[in-house]
Amino acid sequence: MAVKIAVVGTGGIARRHGEALVENENAEIVGAVDVDSSRAEAFAGKYGGKAYSALGDCPNEVDAVYVLTPPSFRRQYALEAIEAGKHVFCEKPLAI
Repeated sequence: MAVKIAVVGTGGIARRHGEALVENENAEIVGAVDVDSSRAEAFAGKYGGKAYSALGDCPNEVDAVYVLTPPSFRRQYALEAIEAGKHVFCEKPLAI
């Protein structure tokens, strides 16, 4: 059974994570979250899942959240995921 993942922040470094996750048979991208809906849709179209404009809109079945946003937004998304009982992977430190 694959770990179901939501990726928050689908610009820049997200491409590398998307490439790695689709190669991992134990992972499945089920959500792409970005304030830029076209960027989220492009990411979802390439790596899988469905595009969302807010983390709270992702299905409850998500097991883990990859936070790949700029530093000023990481904390809010990490806390939202933690409060929802999800595992959190953060690209870089939670703050600068």
